[in-house]
Amino acid sequence: MIVKKYIIFFSLFTLLNCQNETSSTTLNSNQTGTDDPAQDPAAQQMALIQQYKDICMPIPIGFTLLSEYQDDCRKLQMYPNDEYKFKCCRIEYQEKNKPQTRKNGCMGIIPSYINNNRYEDWIDYIKRGKLEKIQAYSIFLGPTNAQYFQNFLRNRTKHEVFKFDCLSSFIKNKIYALFLLVGLFL
Repeated sequence: MIVKKYIIFFSLFTLLNCQNETSSTTLNSNQTGTDDPAQDPAAQQMALIQQYKDICMPIPIGFTLLSEYQDDCRKLQMYPNDEYKFKCCRIEYQEKNKPQTRKNGCMGIIPSYINNNRYEDWIDYIKRGKLEKIQAYSIFLGPTNAQYFQNFLRNRTKHEVFKFDCLSSFIKNKIYALFLLVGLFL
């Protein structure tokens, strides 16, 4: 019983402490009347764009903020990560018969999801609006990054996929291997 009271008191104290700190910061900035550029959402968004415009992000930020600045996905740097090496993919899709919902951009995807016949799965996830399947993939990226996939597409809504190009670098190797095999057997 004492432990429950202690936990409730500690939680309440932490909550009040956090709220008090935020409200006093807001109060101080309103009293001075100066606009801090670090607090301006437009300035924060531009700083984010400048920071990541040459990087293929593994989250859908490329669709919302960076699509205007990232014309060619092949020229982008890979997102620096110690755990995964990403493959940069160009993705274009829209809701069926709704051209105003068209989205396109570059996104880094874990190569095992492309090499192990998951390439077709991704296209199917987008076509059928299987947001839960895409969110299941995004768990590999960690809980912080998984939250960015919530508005990736409308769940249970049919989509048209115009482009999902991740294999462009593998196609040449597969064509050469095919010609080599055909040449050996002829």
